[in-house]
Amino acid sequence: MVLHPAAASLDCNDCAKWIVDLQTGHTQTVRVGPSRTEVAMARPPGVPTPCASCPKQNPEQARRLKLSRKNEQTYQLWLRARATFGHAIPAHLKHDLLLARNFAELDQLHAAIDLARQQPTFNTRND
Repeated sequence: MVLHPAAASLDCNDCAKWIVDLQTGHTQTVRVGPSRTEVAMARPPGVPTPCASCPKQNPEQARRLKLSRKNEQTYQLWLRARATFGHAIPAHLKHDLLLARNFAELDQLHAAIDLARQQPTFNTRND
């Protein structure tokens, strides 16, 4: 989901209720009334959700991809540590071996994602 942060930020229930843009993660809006007030665009009955083009694929898969609270906290700490060259790591965690291992795995994952982003993509469909 790191490759698709906009889609990752969307809740599947919101996709079912509203028309959303998977590229931006924003709900589509429409202007209504004499004052042209901007409101979220409800998904009309019968209009399918964008699950087929979403990297999460479906709500069940999305639940499996969701980080646990602890993993989300570790990821956020890793982001802050990278941004501050390690200064954001609290003193009591600076020598924590489990945190060091988790950060190393996040570094490897981030490097793999960077490499994947640099690779050209090919359309394997016969459009």
